[in-house]
Amino acid sequence: MMKRKASMLLLALAIALSFSFAGAESLFAASADSFGAGVTKAAPSDITKAGTPAAGALKDRAVRAGSAKIAAAAKNVGGGSTSFLPENTAVGINYGSSYNYCDTWFRIKPSHSGYITVSQYSPGNIQLCSSRKGGLSDSVYVSAQSATSYMKYVTFGVKAKTTYYLKVSSGGTSINGIYANSIQYKSTSFDGKYGKSKKKAARLKKNKKRKGYILSNGGSKYYKFSKKSRKVKIYIDGTTDETLKVVVTAKAKGFFKYKRTIYMNRSTNGYNGNVLTLSTKGKKRTISVNVKVSRLGNSSGAYQLRYK
Repeated sequence: MMKRKASMLLLALAIALSFSFAGAESLFAASADSFGAGVTKAAPSDITKAGTPAAGALKDRAVRAGSAKIAAAAKNVGGGSTSFLPENTAVGINYGSSYNYCDTWFRIKPSHSGYITVSQYSPGNIQLCSSRKGGLSDSVYVSAQSATSYMKYVTFGVKAKTTYYLKVSSGGTSINGIYANSIQYKSTSFDGKYGKSKKKAARLKKNKKRKGYILSNGGSKYYKFSKKSRKVKIYIDGTTDETLKVVVTAKAKGFFKYKRTIYMNRSTNGYNGNVLTLSTKGKKRTISVNVKVSRLGNSSGAYQLRYK
C-alpha cells in the first residue's frame, strides 16, 4: 500500500514538473520573436556578366575553317601534348585524321587572383590541376557546342601568378577529315579583404560590394556587419565549378538567433544572385550578421557580397 502511494506521489510530481517546464518554455517563447526572413533571386550582377563567355568567344579559325587551316595555324598543338596556354588566346588542338580521345595538358599562370573562365570548342572534360599535374578539381564536362549554357564554360577559383595545369580530355570534332578542338581562358580579378575565422571576420560596409574567391584546397572566408534598422537585405552572388556554400547567421535583442544556408551551383551559374531579407517585424533593432563562405569538397569559384 505504501509503495503504491509512493508511486502515485512520484507520478503526480513528474506531471507537475512537466507542466512547470512547459510553462517556462512558453514564457521564454513569449519574450523573444523570430526574424521574418526570405530568400529571392536577384538579377545577374557583375560576377555572372563577366564570367559567361558565349560559344563565339572561341576565335580560333583553325578549328572552324578545316584541315588546311589547322595545318597552317601557328597557334596549334598536337593532341596528347603539353604546352603553355597564354591568357586570352585561343589555341587549336589537332588530334589527327582519326578519333583519338586523349589528355592534352596546358600550363597556365593567371594574371589575377579571383577566378578563371575556361571554354573549349569540342565536347570533353576539363580539370584544374596543380603545378605537378595533381588534380585540384573534379573533371568537368565543357563544350561550346552545348545547347546548355552553363556547359559552354567552367570557372575555377585561382591565385594570381601561380602555375596551374588544365587537363583537356577530348577527341575533338571532325572537320574536313581532321579531328580538332580549341581552348582558351581568361582570369578575372575578384579579390577583397576577408577574415580567416569568425573572430577575425572582415567588416562589410553598407552598399559596398565585397569580392572574394575560394580555392579548391583553400579555407573558408568570414565577414560581419551590424545595422540598426527594421530590415536588412543581403545580396549574395557567385560562380563555381561545382558548389559554394554560404552560411548567414544573425541576432538582435528580443529575437531568436537566425541561420540560413545558401548553396550556389555550377548548373545555376548566371542565376546565382540571391537576396536574403531579414526583418524585425517593425521593431527597430541592431541586427548583427555573420557570413561564412566555403566550398563543398574540392569546389572553387568566386563570390560577391553586399548589404543595404
